[in-house]
Amino acid sequence: MPTGIAAQADFAYLFSTTPQDVNGQILTIPQYMKKSEHFHVPNAYQVSLGATSTPSVHGTSGPVSVSYPQPYLGTFSFAAYISSLLSYFKPTGLRQIPDVCSGSPHGAVRFFYSLLPGASPDAAGDNRRCSSAVAYVYPYANGADAGQKSNLTVLVGALATGIVWGNASQGLQVASGVSYAAAPSSPAPPANTTLGTIYHVEASKEVIVCAGALGSPHFLELSGIGDPKVLAAASVPVKVALPQVGTNLQDQPLIENVYTINNASQPAWINTTNEVQEGSVGYLSLADVLGAQNAHTAGQQLLATVHQRAAAIVQKGGHTSVAGLSKQLLAQAESMLDPANPAPVVEMSFAVDSDYEGGVIGLILWNLLPQSRGTVHISSNNPAELSSVNPMYLAETFDIFLCANATKAARGVINTPPVSQLIASELSPGYTAVPVNATDAQWQAFIKSAVSPTIHPVGSVAMGARNEGGCVDSNLVVYGTKNVRVADSSVIPIEISAHLSATVYGIAEKVRGGYN
Repeated sequence: MPTGIAAQADFAYLFSTTPQDVNGQILTIPQYMKKSEHFHVPNAYQVSLGATSTPSVHGTSGPVSVSYPQPYLGTFSFAAYISSLLSYFKPTGLRQIPDVCSGSPHGAVRFFYSLLPGASPDAAGDNRRCSSAVAYVYPYANGADAGQKSNLTVLVGALATGIVWGNASQGLQVASGVSYAAAPSSPAPPANTTLGTIYHVEASKEVIVCAGALGSPHFLELSGIGDPKVLAAASVPVKVALPQVGTNLQDQPLIENVYTINNASQPAWINTTNEVQEGSVGYLSLADVLGAQNAHTAGQQLLATVHQRAAAIVQKGGHTSVAGLSKQLLAQAESMLDPANPAPVVEMSFAVDSDYEGGVIGLILWNLLPQSRGTVHISSNNPAELSSVNPMYLAETFDIFLCANATKAARGVINTPPVSQLIASELSPGYTAVPVNATDAQWQAFIKSAVSPTIHPVGSVAMGARNEGGCVDSNLVVYGTKNVRVADSSVIPIEISAHLSATVYGIAEKVRGGYN
């Protein structure tokens, strides 16, 4: 499990590694994450090229295929990058780890992927992505499987327009179904105009919303669940006053350092034809990025300003509860400073594109635990109009400071042997914009000009106590409703030191487990 996730008691409980019996269910997300996974232990060919793993932390019978590529190309450059990471960060003790899923991701490591590997090392082009659709939808869609899941029907080109409400029960709103429009117009028609034929689907038990951290608040607000002020402005009647819907949005700000490839490099060193281009990564602690003393100072500053920063974010509309956000920010700061198992704060991955501009190498890095909080809200009652999204990238001083120092470190890594022998020149940030002895102000100016989305959004329908900014309870049921549940990354209250897919699969498997 990645670290740094215990921002809310309910969420920490959901992710507990200790089995606990609640309503007869064992609620252990790591168990459900493994249930989703079909891990391919590296074979002799892959191991000979540097593949490592800890098989005991993986599942082997789930629908999501996880593997190193086969064929496995470009491995010389992946190994060179790890060697340079270990050399550059030797003063802080960075080490190579065998498996990023071990529960202690701090270190340098090879990537494996959600993919269907080729049948043999010579099966060029056989590496295919194993997406959620490949794993969970295609095998069962539209009656493809005559077994227990043959009732799954997928509507292509349909747009969900809202929840159909029945009679309230015991003070809770009850969903009786959902409405959707067939073949919505594009571009979006004006508000209050017809999208096309509207259909209704009856829900005999409950409605499960899985539209993601940007789509789920959009759908809930269209259904009348949200901030009364937001709903009134969009001419949507209020069914459940829940102002926290659409707040607490987080995404990780991304920066990329780009380098041309040295013509003397052997093609086999950098060839990534027909496979994924990112091969190895450093999950870096605060001490790695800033140095031990500066990390201690920055960490103590984060701890000392938790309440002040939370109050400022609430004032700007990024959250609704100073107490709830303070818990998040405190948990993040404490996880960064954990001496035994520090939560990584920066991911710095190595990517090769041998086709672009004659071949480039990128060090792609992002702040894993941003302190900034943004919003996503509807601005119209027309479901076809996209919500207004403001992630507030770099709104907090710490986020700019960390990204600037991480980008500076990335330049240091790429100029450290042996990976330095692969590069010819720096395209971005470039020594004109950011010279060798650049000031902090110059680095930060580059960050502000170059930041882009990582597209790992979380938190906009967060799990937690209702009076602390939570939108769903520990069973993922939306407050104020009896039978509306959310199961996607929007319920994760804070970013984690990892990619989101395995965690989201675990959440989905946990929800599905409630029916079996």
